[in-house]
Amino acid sequence: MSNLLPLLIRVMCAVALAALLVGPAYTQSSAPITGIVVDSRGPVAGATVRVQTTSNAATTDASGRFVLSVDGTDPYTLTAWAEGYFCAGPVEAFAGDHDVELRLIAHNTTDNPDYEWLPSLNAPGAGEHQGCAACHSAVGTAFAVHAAGG
Repeated sequence: MSNLLPLLIRVMCAVALAALLVGPAYTQSSAPITGIVVDSRGPVAGATVRVQTTSNAATTDASGRFVLSVDGTDPYTLTAWAEGYFCAGPVEAFAGDHDVELRLIAHNTTDNPDYEWLPSLNAPGAGEHQGCAACHSAVGTAFAVHAAGG
């Protein structure tokens, strides 16, 4: 038994060291990301906060707060959206981060009264009756990219 005691002590020390090294990483990776979505007037309820390019999402509560479950320790790129707003972000966050803030900017509620339709050389019609693609058909324009599903 006295010969086994040093071996037992070494094994127990190795297990304790492994627990110290692995323990904090496990705790950090299982912690959610929490924060708030705001606009110029304060918290925004009902906003969607998403890990970019994934289906992992959460909805803000009445106080604009969110809790987003994540796995792992990688940095996560977050975005937020609510009806009537442009998308917020991207914001980088890690598992366990608290008080992450995403700021939404509201869409304009009225058109610019000085805006005038320009005639299109490629499409018949005038004003709102001409096709948008006539002006936005060049590769790389926002309309061409979004219309093609990009």
